[in-house]
Amino acid sequence: MPHWRTMIEKDHLGAWDLTGPDGKTPRDYTLQIVKVQSVSLKTREVPKGKRKLVITFAKARKKFVCNTTNAETLEDLYGGDVDQWVGKLVTLYQTDVRSPKGKGMVKGIRVRPRRPEGQAEEVPDKEVDEDIRSDQNDGFGREPGSDDE
Repeated sequence: MPHWRTMIEKDHLGAWDLTGPDGKTPRDYTLQIVKVQSVSLKTREVPKGKRKLVITFAKARKKFVCNTTNAETLEDLYGGDVDQWVGKLVTLYQTDVRSPKGKGMVKGIRVRPRRPEGQAEEVPDKEVDEDIRSDQNDGFGREPGSDDE
């Protein structure tokens, strides 16, 4: 039976997705961008939704909610026109990031600031790492078990 969080957070990549076969050891994934779009995502704080940059990758079922830091890295790599990002390779990795709510550091996803070489990979579906999710809930000011992203 799948973990309940995978049923809630099934559409967007989380730091727990960027791990090796043991589900704990972080690893890089090189992915090919197939679509970049602006999507309204609802949260508890913004129930009507807020526009977010969402990237779809080949061989990854989950989409990537791309924050400003990562978008700026992609701009440095491939320019500001998101249509030019389509077809390009990008390497994502898990790292500690500053919490947007100012509550310390949490696990997050970043884009490596270099153009990757080689082939695009597949990101296998993974269960949510509860330790990472707990830290993110604290850092982002979310209530445990909430479905706001």
